[in-house]
Amino acid sequence: GLGLSPPGRGGGQAGLRRPSRAWVVPESELPWGWPAGHTDPARARPSGARGPGMRRFPILPMLWLWLAAPLCGLTQTHGWLEDFDAAAALALAERKHLLVAFVGSDWSAPSQSLRREVLDAPAFIGALEGRYVPVRLDFPYGAAAKDRVPRFARNRELQLAHDVRVFPVLLAMTPDGRPYAESGWRPGDARAQLEFLEPRLAAGRAALERIQALERECAAPGEAGARLGAIEAAIEELARFDPAGPVSPRLLPPLIALVRLALSEDPLGQRGLADRALDLCLAQEVWGEDLWQAALRFDPQGLSGRQERALRNEFKAARERPKARAFVQRLAGALRRGGQWQRPLELGELAAQAAFWCADPELLDDRALARELVAHALELAPEAARRMGVSALSERLGGG
Repeated sequence: GLGLSPPGRGGGQAGLRRPSRAWVVPESELPWGWPAGHTDPARARPSGARGPGMRRFPILPMLWLWLAAPLCGLTQTHGWLEDFDAAAALALAERKHLLVAFVGSDWSAPSQSLRREVLDAPAFIGALEGRYVPVRLDFPYGAAAKDRVPRFARNRELQLAHDVRVFPVLLAMTPDGRPYAESGWRPGDARAQLEFLEPRLAAGRAALERIQALERECAAPGEAGARLGAIEAAIEELARFDPAGPVSPRLLPPLIALVRLALSEDPLGQRGLADRALDLCLAQEVWGEDLWQAALRFDPQGLSGRQERALRNEFKAARERPKARAFVQRLAGALRRGGQWQRPLELGELAAQAAFWCADPELLDDRALARELVAHALELAPEAARRMGVSALSERLGGG
């Protein structure tokens, strides 16, 4: 992050949303799990022991049968696996999906409770294993536990790729790694967890299948009308999305990618797709040059607030110096052009924050632009700008 915020509003880092403190692992201290397979000692049989009526079977025929089982469609039970890639290959062979548990066994009390009460319960595995290959990735702090981590780098890639910051979490995904349902820790036993999880698995899987069908329609060669029809269906799907509903927000990125096709397929909004797509994407806090150009095209005078919303989204996405500089230049250009702003307070706060970035010699180091943005901030949102320390910044900048 840039670490650019002045004293005042929120006190947080510019453009960064801080995750909840509960069960969040700091990036600098992230541990990367150790194999967490479980064997119930009460059911283990001493080596070489045989129960009543048991016979010795030839090893090679049994080995062949085990290897051929996925090809023959036979159902197998595996318990919790620890190698994600091996589990993905197995899921592909058995035509199943993956259920991946990210847990912190030696520091996260909810992870310990989830494993003890749910993950290791035969009822939980039994209910899901016909459809899912279960994978448990443990992320402990202890040095001894870390030493037992298989494929350390791969586990880290998975944690970062799926943006897992809060532990524990269960992710359902396809064998190629597309997540579509999730669940965190909830008090209760395996039955309670299943009652919460099952509707989300069903809703997420159905939504994923709809999105995949729309992706195929958009990618297939053919008439433009069919492609536009698929884009319109994606717009309707995004409009129906309920953040509090059973469908996981992890399905939003591929859905938004389909919706954004409207900006190029219907650039003038003749079919009414591009402007709807723009509003939905802005509401989802999405940023992109295509969205900014569409905001200028459909809202040149700032009458609908689309320019302000697009600038706000760019601000939130500005987590690196080049992106912050691009945002500041775009904001300054919009303020110079002027407009009938619908959110002057928000725009003034953005100008104040950008002024601090420009005034810092270790960040953007542009005193002239900082003075310009200070003037805009005091004009658009005088009280908020003063609370943020803009008056003091103006005195520091002076006339030089």
